[in-house]
Amino acid sequence: MPRGWSLRYFPVTSSTNDDAKQAARDGCPDRTVVFADDQLAGRGRLGRSWTAPPRSSLLFSVVLRRSLPSVLLTATCSVAVAEAIAATTGLHARIKWPNDVMVRDRKVCGILTEALGTGARPPTVVGIGLNVNLDPAATGLPTSATSLSTESGSHVSRQSVFSTLIGRLDAYVRLADDELAARIFDRWAALLWRRAQRIRVDEAGTVVEGVVVGLTPSGALQIRPADGRLREIAVGEIVLG
Repeated sequence: MPRGWSLRYFPVTSSTNDDAKQAARDGCPDRTVVFADDQLAGRGRLGRSWTAPPRSSLLFSVVLRRSLPSVLLTATCSVAVAEAIAATTGLHARIKWPNDVMVRDRKVCGILTEALGTGARPPTVVGIGLNVNLDPAATGLPTSATSLSTESGSHVSRQSVFSTLIGRLDAYVRLADDELAARIFDRWAALLWRRAQRIRVDEAGTVVEGVVVGLTPSGALQIRPADGRLREIAVGEIVLG
C-alpha cells in the first residue's frame, strides 16, 4: 500500500462496505481499505446483489475523509479503475454514468458510495467490485456483465490491477481539493461512456431518450432529446438494451 494508506484484509466477509462503514464509525483513518477475497452479501446500487466466485475479483471498500461531494469521490474511484484497467490490460474502459465501468459495452465494475454523517471531514465509503478472472456465463451473471479475463482473452493478475488502481487513486487523493475536482471532472468527461450516442435514461420511473452531450460541474448527465433542448439528469439509471 502507498504511504498513508492502511489495509484490512478478510478471506471472507459479508460486505466490505458494511465493514468499512463500521471502521469509519470507529474512527479509522482516511484512506483505509477493507479488502475481501469473498463476499457473502455483496451489493451494488439500488439494492442489487453483487456476486463473484472466491478470489476471482477485486472486492474492496475505501474510507475517504475529504470535504468533497460524494459524487466527486465516486468519480475519482471510477476514473482510477478505468485507468488501471487500461494500464494493466490495454483494454479501453469507459465510465457509464453515474459510476459503472464498462468494457466493450459490458459492465466490468460496479461502484457503491455511501456517505456517513456531516461535518468538516465526514467519512465516505466507496465500494468497488471489479470482475477480474471469471466467466460471466458460468457464474450466472447477466449478458450485460463481463470480466477482464473474458475481454482480454487471458488470465489477469489481481495483484497487478489492485496495485495499479490504488496507485492511481493515491495520486489523485494527494491533490488539493480544487485541483482534484478539476482533474477528475476532466478525466470523467473524457472517459464518459456513449458520448455523442443515443441512450435511454430511467429518471424516477420515466424513461428519457436523448444523445449524450456531457456532464455538468455537479456531475449531472447532459442529454439532448429529440426536441433539441438540453436536459440535465441528476439522478437516474442508463437503461441497457
